[in-house]
Amino acid sequence: MPYNPYTVEGEARLILRLMETLNISRAVFVGHSAGAYTALYIASKHPEAVEALVLIAPAWRMRDDGLQRLLLSLPLADKYGPLLLRAAVPSLEQALYNAWYNKSKLTQYVVNGYKYPLNARDWDKGLYWLMKHRKPVEIDLDQITTPVLIIHCTHDEIVPYEEGVQLHYMLKNSTLKLLENCGHLPHEEIPESTLETIWRFLHLNTEEKS
Repeated sequence: MPYNPYTVEGEARLILRLMETLNISRAVFVGHSAGAYTALYIASKHPEAVEALVLIAPAWRMRDDGLQRLLLSLPLADKYGPLLLRAAVPSLEQALYNAWYNKSKLTQYVVNGYKYPLNARDWDKGLYWLMKHRKPVEIDLDQITTPVLIIHCTHDEIVPYEEGVQLHYMLKNSTLKLLENCGHLPHEEIPESTLETIWRFLHLNTEEKS
């Protein structure tokens, strides 16, 4: 049955189909920023496939932007939207700068790594279709009972850490870890502390089940 891979539902179907192909019945889902939204959706709709959730700087509130939806529905939007995204690359670089707390770690090597996917053919079209079709979906947080780890940095300028705190209180079985001296990308700025936090969480929950 055909589906749109640029929607949240489509992302979920791709992930679950991959698990089926690899003969993986349950997995720990790690979602960063907008990826946390997809992970929460899967946990609410397909709990049988989720062993645990690790949500890093979760952007779990997806709002329906009426103005953006209107602009993307205009007759010439599909033609000129990708071109506008190409012209907006400098703005995307500024967003990357804002994502880091310790700017000294944002070396040119790191920046080039983020820009490397822009060499792919039709990257602008892919990003445009994602913006056009990725819309809010129904996520019932009360249905999520699997263990959840929320990692958020107190200096996050992209998704304020208060968002992670509120999500923690809305979930039934969550652990919150606030980290210092990092921004929106703790797994890149302070990978040792981030991985240690994840390892302890998974080890604890594995022990509880064994």
